[in-house]
Amino acid sequence: MRMPPPCSLRYRVIQTLYVFDSLDAAMRPCPASRCPTTDKARDAVKETLMNDALILLAHGSRDPRWRAPFDNLAAALAEHLERPLRLAYMELCEPSLESVAAELDASGCRRAEVLPLFFAAGRHLREDVPGQIAALHGQHPSLALELLAPVGEHPAFVDALAGIIEGRAATETDDF
Repeated sequence: MRMPPPCSLRYRVIQTLYVFDSLDAAMRPCPASRCPTTDKARDAVKETLMNDALILLAHGSRDPRWRAPFDNLAAALAEHLERPLRLAYMELCEPSLESVAAELDASGCRRAEVLPLFFAAGRHLREDVPGQIAALHGQHPSLALELLAPVGEHPAFVDALAGIIEGRAATETDDF
């Protein structure tokens, strides 16, 4: 398996899971009693994860049928992640990036990464979304927002898309 770059979200998730595995291993020698130091470390890691959210950002549409796949994606991903995950739309529908940022700030979240569900960084991701994030920093100074590269630019996305294409090609070939 190819390791993702150290600055990527996937790398940080893998490192976090490694920390949990290390904590579990540290607890194994004394199964009859729990170590308070290990419990504090585990609680600190969980608290950090809970104060570090991920916002999936889609463009937005007035058509609820367009939004359904994004709602389904967010629900499926939320089941696999430890940290809070929210879906937001850049424009045209709710929840907006502004309302999600306000909700996270009110819940005590201190940091959120914004992952654009876009193939590439066009004008929206070069100008509009950074402008929204700058305005949100002024409205919610205790919430640090970091705009990530669009999901379409991630090497794992390209690999996944290639797998989908190859799978479709194999299925279509089987039909003949």
